Amino acid sequence: QKLKVQRLHHKIDNIRTDYINKSIAEIVKTKPSYITIEDLNVSGMMKNRHLSKAVASQKFYKFRTSLKAKCDENGIELRVVDRWYPSSKICHCCGAIKKDLKLSDR
Repeated sequence: QKLKVQRLHHKIDNIRTDYINKSIAEIVKTKPSYITIEDLNVSGMMKNRHLSKAVASQKFYKFRTSLKAKCDENGIELRVVDRWYPSSKICHCCGAIKKDLKLSDR
């Protein structure tokens, strides 16, 4: 039974890794001039008992390192935005920052 469970976990791990690799390949295939990702507070998310299991299985660090390697291969600039950057509060047309935007409005 232990071996069956280990095989199942290994299979799920391979599926997640494959999805990450395919997603990165699809992003890089469009040949953008730059890619921007947000620097997340993963250690803070791990303290939340409702989120921790889901966050741990998503391999955020693997995604970031693989994306950086692919960007370096293809000459694409990878920008890492600070976690406090108000990306969802900025207007996409004029660039104005709305201070009192609720989470439900974002």
